[in-house]
Amino acid sequence: MALDIYVMPIWRFKVGDFNSPIQTNLGIRPKIVTAEGINEPAVKSGWVARWRARRQVAAIRKAVESTNGVPAKWKDDGQVVYAEQSRGMEPLRAYALWLDLLDRLPEFKPPPGGDYYKHPVWQLSHERPLSCPHLVEHDCYCGYFLPCDFEKPVQVEAYRIQSWSFSRSVSSALRVRKELAFVAEHLSVPDTHEYPSDDPRVEVKSAFLQMQKVVDLSIMHGLPIIFWG
Repeated sequence: MALDIYVMPIWRFKVGDFNSPIQTNLGIRPKIVTAEGINEPAVKSGWVARWRARRQVAAIRKAVESTNGVPAKWKDDGQVVYAEQSRGMEPLRAYALWLDLLDRLPEFKPPPGGDYYKHPVWQLSHERPLSCPHLVEHDCYCGYFLPCDFEKPVQVEAYRIQSWSFSRSVSSALRVRKELAFVAEHLSVPDTHEYPSDDPRVEVKSAFLQMQKVVDLSIMHGLPIIFWG
């Protein structure tokens, strides 16, 4: 299944009131992973589904507030302002973690086979605080970045698929914007967003640029970022 990124109201995502990139290109209806399993939403959802979705959004808000002890307020109404397939955020997450571990892994190289889930940096133990916790601790696979400020990433919406347990990560888009500025000090992505295709950090920079774009859109429109894979 493709990994998609949206900037849109969470309740609309939950009732299927959007077109995924694959649906736009191929006409295939999306399937959504929820606490109840994997569902294919109806083309039009009634008031009961919308009411349930808004309750689920309220539960996310409550979980963030309970963990962080601060109000979590954001707009959850409006249009879909971004809907694209992800370029894969693992290279960016690995690089952001590596910046804290330079003394133990002096050089950042692409991992064998290009699988950044298996990058050596993930095998190193590390102590908090991380420089980029909202990037590193969010799996960028299944979850949300909210356009409000809070210190600690949160896990919400636990669910099971067969015998496996999962949950959705929640991070702050405002904190990620600051973390991206920290990464940019070391990554050196030109303002023109142009770099050689044989750049050894091309995958990191590609992920950086996409994340920067969706974070800017999220904060500009006051809407959450949704990762769905």
